[in-house]
Amino acid sequence: LFCGSREARNQSVLAMTMPNRKRQRNYELIEPLVERLLTCHGEELAEKDNALRLNHLVHFTDDPNLAETLANHGKVKQLTELCWRTVGAEMLTAHHEAISLLVNLLVPQGTRSSIFHGFVLMVQQEESCRTLLSHEDMPVVAHHLVKAIGKCGNVEERDVLQACNLVAAAMENEKDRMDFCEAIIQAEGVSFLYHFFENWPDQFGTAALIRTLDRFLSSPVDERMWNAQAESRREFASDWLKLLTRELLQPDGALCARALGNTLQLREGTFFQVLMQGKLFDHLITNLVVGSKQGKDRICAAMFTTRQLLGRSDVLKRLASHPRFEPLVSLAISNLQLATEEEDDLLQVLTFFLQNDTTKRAVVSGSNPMQIIDAISHLLDSPSQHVQELSLELLTQILHYIEPGVLSGASEAMTRLLPRLCGLDQATDLMRRLLSSLQWWPQYVQLVPLHFKRRWLADQLHSQAQQPTPVHLQVQKDDLLGSLCNKLKDCPDNLRWGIDVSFTDDEDDEDMEEEDVSTKDRKEFFRLAANEFMYADLELFKSKDGGRSFHLSPNATEKDHVEQLELCGKLIGLALLHGEPVPSMKLSKPLRRMLLGAPLRPLEDMASVDPAFYDSKVAYILEGRYEEEGEEGSKELSALNLTFVDDAGEGEKVELCLGGADRYVNEENKMQYLDLLCHHRLMDSVRDQVEAVLNGLHTLVPADVQTQLQRVFTATELGLCLCGEGTIDVSEWKGKSEQKTSPEIWDTFWRAVEAMSNEQRQGLLEFTTGAFTVQGDVEGLILAPTDGLLPEVVPGADGSPTLKLPGYGSVEQMRQALLRSCSGSDAELATNLWK
Repeated sequence: LFCGSREARNQSVLAMTMPNRKRQRNYELIEPLVERLLTCHGEELAEKDNALRLNHLVHFTDDPNLAETLANHGKVKQLTELCWRTVGAEMLTAHHEAISLLVNLLVPQGTRSSIFHGFVLMVQQEESCRTLLSHEDMPVVAHHLVKAIGKCGNVEERDVLQACNLVAAAMENEKDRMDFCEAIIQAEGVSFLYHFFENWPDQFGTAALIRTLDRFLSSPVDERMWNAQAESRREFASDWLKLLTRELLQPDGALCARALGNTLQLREGTFFQVLMQGKLFDHLITNLVVGSKQGKDRICAAMFTTRQLLGRSDVLKRLASHPRFEPLVSLAISNLQLATEEEDDLLQVLTFFLQNDTTKRAVVSGSNPMQIIDAISHLLDSPSQHVQELSLELLTQILHYIEPGVLSGASEAMTRLLPRLCGLDQATDLMRRLLSSLQWWPQYVQLVPLHFKRRWLADQLHSQAQQPTPVHLQVQKDDLLGSLCNKLKDCPDNLRWGIDVSFTDDEDDEDMEEEDVSTKDRKEFFRLAANEFMYADLELFKSKDGGRSFHLSPNATEKDHVEQLELCGKLIGLALLHGEPVPSMKLSKPLRRMLLGAPLRPLEDMASVDPAFYDSKVAYILEGRYEEEGEEGSKELSALNLTFVDDAGEGEKVELCLGGADRYVNEENKMQYLDLLCHHRLMDSVRDQVEAVLNGLHTLVPADVQTQLQRVFTATELGLCLCGEGTIDVSEWKGKSEQKTSPEIWDTFWRAVEAMSNEQRQGLLEFTTGAFTVQGDVEGLILAPTDGLLPEVVPGADGSPTLKLPGYGSVEQMRQALLRSCSGSDAELATNLWK
């Protein structure tokens, strides 16, 4: 019958559909069919007919009684092993029939647990799992699973054990999870999760239970599965939350916290309703905090759970009043650096706390803000743009709520933070606001790159304009100052939005685009205008240091001079506004200090402006050279008959103080005399000229911006903004310099210079030589030792300046000392070095 012709096979198929009275005959055929399958397996003919023979058995065992008979057969074990091998061989038709036969054997009690176990091994392989889930009998498998886990009918404990094992194995593969859950739902598993929880075998462990149920309650199957649990929903929610709360303190606490967070993401409110009743919420928060002090995974999982709790206002209020809330905030802050693109809950939670009035206070109290700023200074180095954006959002919030004075205690963090913020395009607005607060701390302001300060200044000046419309200037190259005076003499307020320039006598730009012409003409305008103002015959400025810098001339007293100086101030303001360099405008450092409104350093400034006068007069008195002129080397200062009068050498004498002509200089008051003398030469003698330049500058830079300008820019930075930045070649500078100190100090100095930015090198160059480079050329130094604590510059009247250096323990100490000498006060530098 089973090895004969096709006609005979078709007759056998018809026999399966006969009425019940003929089932007895088919029952009697099971024995020879099983024997034939087992004995012929492996033969070529048998392999071809395997599918048909299995099909016969499937139809026979569709009858539960016949399935029971087959389950009690002495060779059923060999038959099931044949089926599993057939499934593994993936003979498309044969393995389909083999699965159907195995599913029928789930009915008899004797074979149920072993078949479940076989399915466990099958679903652990991804392709085999997909085969089972797509099989037409998968609903039957799900039906038996629901019955076994719910202990319905003749179910034994071994059946429950293997059924639970199969469910756990099937839920491991995320790709097939949805299809498996759909099969459970279609099998009317309305209390499936509750029964699974209640009947989970102890020998499998709590961790495996939590892991499996978490997969049912996580995306993408969570909402679909939970909505199908029409019965025992509240009982399951209560037992499940209690289990997770208890297990938070166990070694698998991270797994529990993560499962808890996934559970609380469900939109249906049963879990939150259960959680907020009684003491369960309080216990959960306590265990969440206590159990999260052991490793990164626990902390990140705890923050994930906390984030899910924040979606409801009633939960937030109760959380804020919990005794463990402040430790929870401290836990988040102290581990903020653990945040990654995948684990961003630490950043999200703290940002949410700052945005809510009930939780904000705990975040901004004590040293928390400084810890947050420190962590963010590290997080901004993350390659993840997502982490950077969340970090900036948190930083924006924390800076909004803290007092600016708090920043004074976060120097190390700010040192890392500020350069990073200036380099991020998305942090530009934040940095602009932050700079307004930082200007009170020079140690922070000097960390802000010059390019950012320029942008900040342009924004400040633009904000003062009435309308964003530049002033259009038409000027003549051959009469630049004349036409410029006429155009800018009575300029409107919207000059603060800038200028557009065109030359009336330029015919070379006809083939260029209009925008390119405007940019080209503006650059050319600033260059030519600066050259005109610095022209020697105009006598507005004068250089006494060989052309390295120019100070205001005391002879520029005529009305035309004053108007031209005021116009020069407007040009300086426009150059700052447009960021256009005016290289020829090499203003002296004290003049730049006056433009900023910063105090002068009379002796130091005089050394850079007029080295010859400083050497012959100031250094002569400071160093006591007059003592060498006595007959026995003991001539006193009083013998010089100096009074508090400045004789400029042109017959005009000016008292430096009230009654100065009658007050003689002696050892006790010589420092006061020198200070007044230098101040008069630098400031008092050109006060009207300074006022004229400032009047022009204030046309574009109002008083409030001027005040901020003084705190944000140094005199060196203002000079770099005006003249541009030339790149300093350290090796060239070193080659032009002379060594008169120890090899150790010489080497440490140049290594410290190499560690500086180009802006810092420019500041050092000006500090030592009185000028910074525009074209890249530098003047050499003479390095010499000193017994003092501070770097000291001795101007060279006829040669290179001498930089006297003490010994430092490291290159970084040398670098910091040089930078403070360039920008900070001597008292501050000495204090820091002593510490």
